[in-house]
Amino acid sequence: MVSGSTGSKTQVSVIVVSYNTREWLGKCLEALPAAAMNQTLEVIVVDNASADGSAEAVSDGFPDVRLIRNHRNRGFGRAVNQGADVASGEYILLVNPDGHVEPGAIDALVDFARRNPQYVICGGRTVTPAGESDPRSCWAAPTLWSLASSAVLLSTMRPGSRLFDPEAMGHFGRDCARAVDIVSGCLFLIARADWQELDGFDERYFVYGEDADLCLRATAQTGRKCAITPDAVMVHAVSASSNNQPDKHELLLNGRIALVRSHLGGWRGRVGAALIVAGVAVRAALERLGVDRGTNWREVWRRRERWKRGYASVGDASGSVATRAAGSG
Repeated sequence: MVSGSTGSKTQVSVIVVSYNTREWLGKCLEALPAAAMNQTLEVIVVDNASADGSAEAVSDGFPDVRLIRNHRNRGFGRAVNQGADVASGEYILLVNPDGHVEPGAIDALVDFARRNPQYVICGGRTVTPAGESDPRSCWAAPTLWSLASSAVLLSTMRPGSRLFDPEAMGHFGRDCARAVDIVSGCLFLIARADWQELDGFDERYFVYGEDADLCLRATAQTGRKCAITPDAVMVHAVSASSNNQPDKHELLLNGRIALVRSHLGGWRGRVGAALIVAGVAVRAALERLGVDRGTNWREVWRRRERWKRGYASVGDASGSVATRAAGSG
């Protein structure tokens, strides 16, 4: 699929990682040309051994898309790296398959990046399929305070609070361009030269956390910040390919603990990881007392040996839970 300006040089390489998202994937790909009227695109889909015919839907319905078929679920980070290895665009744009970019979104995102070279990674604004604002397009970096607030449920009782839920950035309406610590991998633009300099995603992260890790590494290594612009809009269903809650939380916890241990470092990283573990214990205890939080926290706690150390090394997450639950970041 090539769209946009008539020059032969590819300006944007769009990478989509699919895992059992056939229902959404076609809509995602169909939306790309209208989103990039002024850009020359190449589109690369990396399918993580979907069992629902996602790869066949791409090969049959989108012959211009470059399709990479994996024979097993290699995870989101590794699959993106596969796509980036064959990309030729000036920019790499990650787009989740469980949603679609709105008309002009890619043009707006690239224009923002070109006008603001002080930002190394750029994202946009996400909305739900119902059209409601979804704040999960960006985050603040975790701190010991934010982790402690989560562990004792302050962030749950006061969601979006500047004091008790600082990572959510609830005071920021995503209605203006601004620097942020973390851009969500659902809509994530980076110059290919910067991607290569940073060695792409850290493949220790099977799914969840790899986008945050790259944002924090990028800021630390380049001295440039990350940012979002409200002019680039994506409709995002959020985790359409990952809906088993204990499995999903196991993956989320692996990624979060790995991120905290890596980026807080030393004793702060160890304390931060312990706070995450403690937060799950608190939730499981409350659930046992009859407080229904909508998640089977007791099952998540029962599996704690599988997540309490986080993703420790490349390939650690290649087991059954990752195969069942992961696919998009």
